[in-house]
Amino acid sequence: MPVHHVGYVQSPSTSPLQLEDVLYVPYLKYNLILVQKLCHDNNCEVGFDASSVLIKDMGTILSKSSSDGMSAPYLL
Repeated sequence: MPVHHVGYVQSPSTSPLQLEDVLYVPYLKYNLILVQKLCHDNNCEVGFDASSVLIKDMGTILSKSSSDGMSAPYLL
């Protein structure tokens, strides 16, 4: 699939996660995130279980979690 743009994405200010070198591929049905890059770029940890995902900011010990299919805004 062709990449139309490469850019930068920052989540809402309530949880300032950022991703660089984001590829915009309009034909993809879902957004894909490389978890290792998310953790490296944001000094965080990510944990999963059967119904939720947890993103823990290691710099401030701030935690965000989602149990609604990982569709929370801070997950991009």
